[in-house]
Order: sequence, then structure tokens, then C-alpha cells
Amino acid sequence: MKKKSIFSFLVIIIAALVVLFTHTPSPIEKPMGERELYLSYITSIIEENIDDSMSDYEKAKTIHDYIIINTDYDTSDNLNDSAFSPEGVFVYGTAVCQGYAESYMLILNELGIDCKLVTGTANGIVHAWNVVKIDGEWYNVDVTWDDPIVSGEVVSGTGNLSYAYFMKPDAVLYTDHTASSSPPACTSDKYLYIEQYYGIPYVILDSVDQIPEVFSSYYESGIRSLTMYFPEDADPAENGLLSSLGQDLNRHSTQGIPVHYYPTLRYFDYSYITIFTE
Repeated sequence: MKKKSIFSFLVIIIAALVVLFTHTPSPIEKPMGERELYLSYITSIIEENIDDSMSDYEKAKTIHDYIIINTDYDTSDNLNDSAFSPEGVFVYGTAVCQGYAESYMLILNELGIDCKLVTGTANGIVHAWNVVKIDGEWYNVDVTWDDPIVSGEVVSGTGNLSYAYFMKPDAVLYTDHTASSSPPACTSDKYLYIEQYYGIPYVILDSVDQIPEVFSSYYESGIRSLTMYFPEDADPAENGLLSSLGQDLNRHSTQGIPVHYYPTLRYFDYSYITIFTE
């Protein structure tokens, strides 16, 4: 009888382990009470950050910034289900792409801005982002990828705030994203050169090879962040140009100047990369 009990116990343990290691986390199905709790968070965020005088574009940008500043991407090995839902953003301040995108959608919809969730892949990995309708035109917004991990480290606050994937047309986003369905087409390039809307310097180069020289020149004038457009379909991170840039910058410091960058994107006849040192 005792042996049978031990055997039964082992069967239960093995079954539990199978469930544990094959379970794929998914968003928690929230009862009505918890969904109402989300509304209290959403209302608070809107009251503290949104002004009625703002345009829809300004509201969308403000909420984009709020989520990035107040949320860290969850890189833990054992993800809690909350990371896949707005609970991760609103309650714990840590989430993965689905949590970022669902939170952004909920807040913008509450503001009366049409915002939809899009699922698919990015660089071959399952991913989620949004499409947002501003002044009658649809745009792609990937809040998660605008909160990138730099040099393998999660950066909190404004130190990692990017607009590389904010209000982008399909021609840009789909260089590394693939939707699993058919979201509204995003064809407007009104906000493509987004740097001019935030005072971030940008320059159009004749060649990708000019990157080290041009960025070094801007650095000497006090500029620490610069977006550069170039005609080649090339990645400066892979052809040694950023290493050359690092060597040039180290002439200005005995402690070494780190070179960070956001992924190179392609738009029609130009590629562009944003490089920063702080």
C-alpha cells in the first residue's frame, strides 16, 4: 500500500513538471472587478499627463513616453502572466511587448483615439505593437522597441527613450516586422523625420562612410545624440564604422566614451541610424 502511494505521488509530480515546463504564459482573463481597476489606473494616468489643449498626436506621444519611462522590459527567465497584460505596466512596472501594446491601446482608446493591437513577429520573434489613427491617417507605433535594452542592460526612466518606431509607415516598420493579420495600411510619412519634431539633430549624408567623421564633429560641438540618413542599404554596426567612431571619440576622453545606437532602418532610398553617447 505504501509503495502504491509513493508511485501515485511520483506520477503526480511528473505530471506537474510537464505542465510547468510546457506552459506558455498568456494574458490573464480578468474578471470585471479587475478590469475596472485598470480604468482607475488609466483615468489617473490621463488626469496627470494629458491636457485638453493637446492634439491627438501630442496625446499619443505623451502616453508613448509615459509607458516607456514608467515600465521596464521584463527579461526574467520565469515570466509572470502579468507581464503579458496591462497589469504588468499599471501595477508592477514590468512587462513584455503584449503588456506594452495592450496598455497603450487601452489608454488611447479611453482618450477617443483609434488604436489597435497588432500581433506578428519582429526579427522572427513573436511580437505585438499598435497602429494608431491620427488626423485620418494610420501609423505604426512600437512602444516596446522604443524602450530598447542597451548593451544588454535595461535602462529605466528617460535614459532609453526613443522614437525610432513612433508613427512610422509600413515601408519602414515592415523592414523588420511582419503582421500575422491585415491591420490598417499605414502609408503616411508625415512623421518619418521625427527628429525635427523633438529637436533631435539629424543630417543626411552622401555616404555611410561619413558616419565617424560627422558624428565626431557634432560631438565636439556638444551634441550627444544624432540621427544620420545615408543612401546605402548597409548596417554601420556590422561594417566596423561604429568601432571607428568609438576610437575617434576616445580622443576626447581618457575614460572612454560608450557608443550606443538604435537599430538601422530602411525607408525607400535611405537608411538611417540614431547614435548617442549618454
